Amino acid sequence: MLRFFALVDIYNEELPKKDVQKFLDEYLEEKNREVAQNDELIQEYYERILKVLNFVKSNTSFGFRENSRKKTKRVIFEALSVGVYFALLEKPNLICNENQILTILTSTELRETWSGNSQVVYALDKVRKRIEIVKNQLLGNDANNKARVFR
Repeated sequence: MLRFFALVDIYNEELPKKDVQKFLDEYLEEKNREVAQNDELIQEYYERILKVLNFVKSNTSFGFRENSRKKTKRVIFEALSVGVYFALLEKPNLICNENQILTILTSTELRETWSGNSQVVYALDKVRKRIEIVKNQLLGNDANNKARVFR
């Protein structure tokens, strides 16, 4: 869940120049301080993840996996959870089916973003690219759509 919240929060920001683990550690410390000062944030974050979990539960029997037999891969959880979140912000009544989600998760375009060593796979620019692919495909946008460009 930490990855979901952190990636949602930095979506519109410039990418930090650090590895993902260091970024997540710093993010967690910062959010703990913020929540200590404003406990209403807990409800806001709860509603964010609940929206995503409900969508995934309603649209696929595999949850955040590629099929019923595999474990959840971190790269898939990140891409699907955050991609769904931002797709729902743009289109709250988004409807899709399990085949559409499986097509996205097994697409060559998405798979190419998680090949290589772990340093490359978990680089924040690769993580963002995966999120963008899922979001755009859920919304039916062309991969070259310029509606959303990261810095």
